[in-house]
Amino acid sequence: FRSPSSVLREVPELWPYSIEVAERDQGDLGNMLSLFTEVLTLTRIEGLDEAVALDFHTDPGSESGGNFNRTAVGELAFQGKYRSDTAAGTALADRLSQVAMSHPRLSRATVVVSVEGTTNTFGERLAEGVSRRMTLSFAKAHWLEKPVTPAKEGRSSLELQGCSIDGDIEGQVVLIVDDMWRTGVSSKSVAAQARAMGAVEVLGLCCTRTLRN
Repeated sequence: FRSPSSVLREVPELWPYSIEVAERDQGDLGNMLSLFTEVLTLTRIEGLDEAVALDFHTDPGSESGGNFNRTAVGELAFQGKYRSDTAAGTALADRLSQVAMSHPRLSRATVVVSVEGTTNTFGERLAEGVSRRMTLSFAKAHWLEKPVTPAKEGRSSLELQGCSIDGDIEGQVVLIVDDMWRTGVSSKSVAAQARAMGAVEVLGLCCTRTLRN
């Protein structure tokens, strides 16, 4: 949370730090804290300054015989990607854009970049939908050598993949939008290319993250 009227102070007897917020900014701070109870922040991601997922793909507390039930967001992602459910895709694009526009860092994005899919274009269409809702420019990433297996099936190598990105993103704050985060190699590869092309900040946003990542 950044505001000219907010002051960061050390208060050792209470917490390591305390933020004094002007009355007019308290609503924004409350909205931010509320948002962080509803999404997952993915930390220490190579090449990305920050990354957020709406939810886990499956419910960690639903394990039964080694199987897990999908979360509500996970079910939407499954239906949109594998059942071509347009209503599910619309609901996810709505929610992703709402989160991005409410997030103190993601809201600074100036361009949305998609991740090319291996078996379908759901993730790309989702990213384009987010760009329209945020009224931002949109650019597609393309693999120089398309992976032969989806990321969800694992890859023999987790090294970054070569890709290109349409257009000129020099000096831009890039928001990479994808449907699912498992190994992260796809988004990290796109992030590396974005930085090589001169992006000043690279952020990530996805529908779900798997439990095994």
